[in-house]
Amino acid sequence: TEYLEWAEHRARLSAATIKAYRWTLGKYAEWLGDRPIFDVTFADVEDFGSRVRRDGPPSAASARRDIVVIRNLHDWASERDFPVRRVKSARAPKVADRVPKPLDDDVWLQLWESDLSPDDRWWLGLGYFFGLRRVEIVTISARDVDLDRGEMRFKRKGGSTQPIEYRAMIEIVAEELPHVATGWETYLGLLA
Repeated sequence: TEYLEWAEHRARLSAATIKAYRWTLGKYAEWLGDRPIFDVTFADVEDFGSRVRRDGPPSAASARRDIVVIRNLHDWASERDFPVRRVKSARAPKVADRVPKPLDDDVWLQLWESDLSPDDRWWLGLGYFFGLRRVEIVTISARDVDLDRGEMRFKRKGGSTQPIEYRAMIEIVAEELPHVATGWETYLGLLA
């Protein structure tokens, strides 16, 4: 608890990061059981990161996240003279950097203004204008869209069900980036 309070208030980590740390540290406490934390070695931290999850072995990204969180906890505790070992040598798997690169405006316009079906234009617009991920796009249904409020509500990656105020987002895109939002009102039909 003290570590999470420090991470939130002193290190100023985001609420989402704090939530992820809290979840990982809870799993770490379960994994340790009655074993004292001062006995933990770097090999134990690697074992924790690579433990089998509910759906099988973890992805490299999940294992890396868990190992980094535990290394950070041990570093923090060691710096404050808690009886723990530093576990910096615990190796976390490398993760390929797959952050998508934004499309150039001219590439987007070539696609957006091509001869697309209304359905294709709708799904591309959801991804481009609202930043929805592929998995979110394929799971959204008509019941998730509230035309009266101008909102979409469905489970996002990470579990959030906060509504997406698409009407307001369209208006912002149209105002700030009118050159990439050509014809959005005709094709998306979201302002009804």
